[in-house]
Amino acid sequence: MRDLLRRRLGIVIAVVLVVVLLSANRIATFLTDLWWYDALGYRGVFTGVLGAQVVLGLVFGVFLAVVVAANLQIARRLRPTIIPSTPQQAIVERYRQMADPYLPWLIGGLALLFGLTAGAAVSQQWESFLLWRNGGEFGVADPQFSRDVGFYVFDLPWVRFVQNWLFTSLILVGLLTAGAHYLLGGIRPEAPGDKVTRPVKVHLSVLLAIILAVRGWGYWLDRYMLNFSPRGQVTGASYTDVNAELPALYLLLVVTGVAIVLVLISIRRSGWLLPGAAIGLLVLASIVLSGAYPAVIQRVRVDPQELERESEFIDRNLEATRAAWGLEDIDFGLFQVTDDITEADLEEEQVTLANIRLWDPRVLETTYAELQALRPYYAFNDVDVDRYGLDGELRQVMLSARELDQSGLPEQAQTWQNQRLTFTHGFGAVASQINTTNPEGQPIFLARDIPPRGNPALVPAGESGIYFGERDEPSYSIVDTEQPELDYETSEGAEQVTTVYAGEGGVPLGNRLRRLAFSIRFADPNFVLSGLLNDDSKVIYHRGVRARVERVAPYLLFDNDPYPVILNERLAWIQDAYTHSDMYPYSERVDGFLGHQVNYLRNSVKAVVDAYDGTVTLYVVDENDPVVEAWRRTFPAPYADVEDAPSELAAHFRYPEDLFTIQARVYQTYHIPTTEAFYSKADAWDIPNDPSQIANQAAGQNQAAPLLRPYYLLMRLPGEADEEFVLIQPYLARNKPNMIAWLAGRSDPGHLGDLFAVQFPSSQTILGPQQAQARIEQDDRIAEYITLRDQAGSEVIRGNLLVIPIGSSILYVEPLFLESPQARIPQLERVVLVMGERVVFERTLQEALETLVTAPSPEEGEEEEEGEDLIELQERIAQAFQAAQDALEAGDLGGFQTQFERASELYNRLLERQGLAPEPEPTAGETPGTEPTTDATEPAPEATATASS
Repeated sequence: MRDLLRRRLGIVIAVVLVVVLLSANRIATFLTDLWWYDALGYRGVFTGVLGAQVVLGLVFGVFLAVVVAANLQIARRLRPTIIPSTPQQAIVERYRQMADPYLPWLIGGLALLFGLTAGAAVSQQWESFLLWRNGGEFGVADPQFSRDVGFYVFDLPWVRFVQNWLFTSLILVGLLTAGAHYLLGGIRPEAPGDKVTRPVKVHLSVLLAIILAVRGWGYWLDRYMLNFSPRGQVTGASYTDVNAELPALYLLLVVTGVAIVLVLISIRRSGWLLPGAAIGLLVLASIVLSGAYPAVIQRVRVDPQELERESEFIDRNLEATRAAWGLEDIDFGLFQVTDDITEADLEEEQVTLANIRLWDPRVLETTYAELQALRPYYAFNDVDVDRYGLDGELRQVMLSARELDQSGLPEQAQTWQNQRLTFTHGFGAVASQINTTNPEGQPIFLARDIPPRGNPALVPAGESGIYFGERDEPSYSIVDTEQPELDYETSEGAEQVTTVYAGEGGVPLGNRLRRLAFSIRFADPNFVLSGLLNDDSKVIYHRGVRARVERVAPYLLFDNDPYPVILNERLAWIQDAYTHSDMYPYSERVDGFLGHQVNYLRNSVKAVVDAYDGTVTLYVVDENDPVVEAWRRTFPAPYADVEDAPSELAAHFRYPEDLFTIQARVYQTYHIPTTEAFYSKADAWDIPNDPSQIANQAAGQNQAAPLLRPYYLLMRLPGEADEEFVLIQPYLARNKPNMIAWLAGRSDPGHLGDLFAVQFPSSQTILGPQQAQARIEQDDRIAEYITLRDQAGSEVIRGNLLVIPIGSSILYVEPLFLESPQARIPQLERVVLVMGERVVFERTLQEALETLVTAPSPEEGEEEEEGEDLIELQERIAQAFQAAQDALEAGDLGGFQTQFERASELYNRLLERQGLAPEPEPTAGETPGTEPTTDATEPAPEATATASS
């Protein structure tokens, strides 16, 4: 007996050891993740998510396991004692006899299997569960059912999930139960009399009635989902949805109730005629009421007069979309373009002009890498644009952090000690002016070298080490060990300056259990074997800014471009974060925003990561966002009020590019104010392609031609007294090349997150980016310059074409870079300016601006160049006539006169170019060959108007 017990105990111990060994990595990962959150001070996030997953898994898993076990146990107890013998039953009887001794175990095993599977699946719904528990109200009711928007955003997703899960689970239980009854003899298809015993019929009928009741609940919830219907012109319940689909759902509820009654009545009657009729009735009603009937209403009543039928519902969509996408309170201005710049304008706009960005970030990244990486184990991941106070003046600056790149180490130096203990961090940042170069065409650095030197505002007085950055590499480092870490090497490479990490970041390796856990997690035995580790050592991992913040707030979406900020003492990273939903009633849904479908979006959180410590703080910049307040109630630890952010940090918060890009897409049509105009889409706008990249591609450079991305400017908005840091997106008229408007996202304190839109009068035809690029490419001087360089083997790279509103003018700026095949360092060689019909081509921006001011305008009598393209001239004539027609229809007689005269002048020029212009007849008091005098004056430009959109 004792030997038997020993053998069994040995087997149990062996099984336990095998399970532990197989689960060792998961256990180690669990423990090290817990310690990671502890080190940040955010254990509540880890335990909160884990707790929600465990609760969901247990509740739903146990529920389904109990339901499965209870129904199978009922089937076992209801099995008949006497089963008629038939050939088919003889086969089933053999299986029944084989399974009978093990039925309790089979029932328990099936219940456990279904319970575990359901629990694991439902645990992934922790986000919608927590929002359901902690969500509040928006204070806005939907126009169809008068339910608060919070019901749709916070409650409906979870309730619908529960209904769908319950319906699917009960169908599965019903099928499993029916199979059990068949195996146990309660269902006999081949029996001459009753094919189902009465107790079994009662059991299955009750199950069927419950399934129908849950489906009826689904019909009730489907009513609310009509607010997201794609049937009409826009997202939201349309005329057909409200007048056909909604009544159909109510009728289906009634039919479901009738079906339930028929199923329950059938319990006391023989046969399955009533249950079959109930199911057939429900299926037929679903096909007719949810399919055919709405389709007929749409075709007969809506399609022939769609605008009249859909106006009310389009109105709902316009209002909801603007509210959900943050487009409802946009400052709006009209902008009359004269394209006439003077020296006084240059003086007035000197801050804007001094901050025109010439350096293309993609080009500058290559230049930084060649000139400022300094060592092969450093790399620049990205170049960002920000603004800093330099010598008492606010200036745009381009900057990048010098991060660690261990792949640059020589192969023989890639030892464990070097990779994990010595080379642990990057060092310093590089910053340069945005619009000037040195005599060699290279950037003028404001912060540079190792150790960093330059303008005090761009060189931290404290730590310059970068342990956390955009790169999530290396996967881990061990700091504060017996091996000093390399800070940097002197310029001659003769001396290594080392350091010992003194920050708060990292997970302590204070005992053998922790070292063993990390050794298992990273499959690295040196955690246990190395004698260079001590009780103060720490392991640093999850080093990427985005990866780090995603673990602190896994329920938010994150901008693709975290950017570095140089503070007084050290460097930090700002990562913009978004709350989101696709359940805002009537708001237009957009696919593909950071991999999600959304129809509600807010940049409510600025996540800040210390580059030295790795500490993460989530600053709430929009306290009016109910979604961020729900998450803040759920996980309060990481959050702080924006007022608590240091002023030097808050000064660098900006309008995020990903949010602005998607808002600009939505605003292409949702700027249209009235339902009728929105329906026709005649005043919709287009986002232009990036013409400089198209030109690069045509020149043989392997680059894509994306849409013109928004870009940051330091400029004065119309009607404002001071310059601001804004993100700007130009628009074209729909299917036309001319520019019609632009949208700006504001970043300065007091206006952070606000939008400002400017539209040009329809009576004017404003040069679009592609047209400006065409003027550049057709300029003889520029074409000759590019051709000569290409023939010499160099490569001319066209930088970003920027649209700069200056006073009452639109200025296009494009830098030209020259890259020789030997140096591979792009140099800024020329600057091209385009304003109206004038194209200026100079070595520097200042020279180009001075030339632009002094160059005569064609409107003032300058003779067109011989190389002007006739087709382009014809297009401009057509555009001028169209602008005159638009002005006449709008009642703008002054604009009509201006554009008609312009069209006539261009037409006469075309005739002259073709040699068809007749000699003018001399008039009284005029000698042939002399120019007539005129006292006509151009109409004064319209005053800029600012109003609430």
